[in-house]
Amino acid sequence: MYLNTSFVGTVGSTPKVETNKDNDPYLHFRLAVDCRRNREPLWMTVYVHDHMLFNRVTKLNIDKGDRIYINGRLGLDGDDIKATLSCHDFELIPSTCPNSKNKTADTPTETETI
Repeated sequence: MYLNTSFVGTVGSTPKVETNKDNDPYLHFRLAVDCRRNREPLWMTVYVHDHMLFNRVTKLNIDKGDRIYINGRLGLDGDDIKATLSCHDFELIPSTCPNSKNKTADTPTETETI
């Protein structure tokens, strides 16, 4: 089953670039989406296959801890809640710290919810 959806979440792993069997590059990383207070986040694997979007995402140099808005096709793998998102659109959410010169969002501490 697939759903077109959007999420705001925290990048949970350093994005990895790999190539498919046709030698086309793609990017994938883990994303934690907040559900509600005092609940575990929804974890999913995000895949970026579109060539233009792939170039845009790699130029942003996203990393673990960055907050992003992402839009794409969500797939659920059977009874196992194994969520994957085929990305169609992507935006980096800037840090809310006014003095921050870092392009990334603030990385949550261990005591904060991802």
